[in-house]
Amino acid sequence: MTWTSTQQENLLTLIRRRGERIALAQQLATLTKTIEKQRTQQAALYERWSHEQADVDRLERLSWASIYYNLLNRHDEQLTKEQAEAQRARLDYDAINAEVEALTQQLAALQTRLATYADVESAYTQLMQDKKQAVQEQQDTAYQRLADALTTAEQQVTELTEARQAGRQAAHEVEALIRLIGDAHRLGNWDMFTSSSLLSAMKYGKLDDVRDQSQRVAYGVNRFRSELADVHQQLHGEWTFDDGLTRFVDIFFDNVFTDFSVQRRIEKAQTNAQQLQAQLGQALDAVTKQHETAIADQTQRTHALRTYLEQA
Repeated sequence: MTWTSTQQENLLTLIRRRGERIALAQQLATLTKTIEKQRTQQAALYERWSHEQADVDRLERLSWASIYYNLLNRHDEQLTKEQAEAQRARLDYDAINAEVEALTQQLAALQTRLATYADVESAYTQLMQDKKQAVQEQQDTAYQRLADALTTAEQQVTELTEARQAGRQAAHEVEALIRLIGDAHRLGNWDMFTSSSLLSAMKYGKLDDVRDQSQRVAYGVNRFRSELADVHQQLHGEWTFDDGLTRFVDIFFDNVFTDFSVQRRIEKAQTNAQQLQAQLGQALDAVTKQHETAIADQTQRTHALRTYLEQA
């Protein structure tokens, strides 16, 4: 496929019009926000004017307010004061009305102008696809180098996105585990000082939940570790939580210990879970920063490739 000078001229025209369309869209968004803000102020000024006018109306008709000021021989003075305040409020309201109306007309004009650019994006996309095909057929090495770099950047963003999602899920599971262990610990405190079989049943029922949740935590952490390996990272720190938790829940259900001993094991599990939460948080923060950097790199490479393709 041959790329002609006429096609290039058409592309340059579309690039210019595309820039104009983007600028108009930004103006439209800014103006829309301004109008929304002004309309909020408009409503407030209308409420103020209505309130001031209501004061005038009360004095002009027979009311407790008019009777009160008549008794003080200040009716006319107060009425004049209220009328002046109502007039000022009405003028402020009229001014904001005029401003909103003018802005609304500007908005309509911008929308009309923007409508003339409706086909720009589709025409630009089609011409860029045609030029991309022509450049690829010509085996342009500069284009291919930029395209390969963009593909690598996109893959990096995808892998970091998956790692961040896995980290968030693992952190969510650990947070749930900490809540369950906390519940078990509170029940255990009560259980140590009572002889209630109901409390004991509730405590061991909660430990059933802890055991089940620990499995979800183990799965989530392992998945996070696997995703980190894909982006050449690893979890740091001493990861003894999974084994320790398994041991202590096995003790709960396979052996008989005093309530005090069980409570100490719950506290140990609680400490381990909190340490795990902190370590996951550090790893997740690092992945999030790397993800942000990768997105910025992808954006820059996308722009570089588009610019080259537009100008080649």
